Amino acid sequence: KKPVTRPQPPKPPPRPARIKLVALGPYDPDGDGTENDAEVKNAVDGNASTFWSTEHYTHGFFKPGVGIVLDAGKKRPVTRVLVGTDDAGSRAEIQLGNHPTGPYRVVSAEKALQPGTTGFPLKRGASGRYVLVWLTGLPSTTGEGHITEVRAIGS
Repeated sequence: KKPVTRPQPPKPPPRPARIKLVALGPYDPDGDGTENDAEVKNAVDGNASTFWSTEHYTHGFFKPGVGIVLDAGKKRPVTRVLVGTDDAGSRAEIQLGNHPTGPYRVVSAEKALQPGTTGFPLKRGASGRYVLVWLTGLPSTTGEGHITEVRAIGS
């Protein structure tokens, strides 16, 4: 007699998990290549009272953007990135890449950063090893952008 096999229930989708990010450095391809390099680690240190800031731009922000590169350890799906700031007025988008120097591809809408945390849902299927938080605009009042904490969620 043949054993009866019962259909297995479908496996649940993987639960979203926090991705540990390691600070690599600033990303300033349209400038001098530096942007408060020593502060980048503050954006992933778990302490919202420390931050990375852009350099001070007194006569307006004259380039397409500047940002920080964070390493997720391996190429993986990323569904959401949370960006913290203590200052309003910056605009940002999230880009992903597979090499620390790029190229990067835009995987979120551009948003205004608000004091506290701003969530960036990423395009379906977005994956990469390197997360670029790309500031596309800076506060006109201070001339510099701050990023206090960045967290990535994925599977």
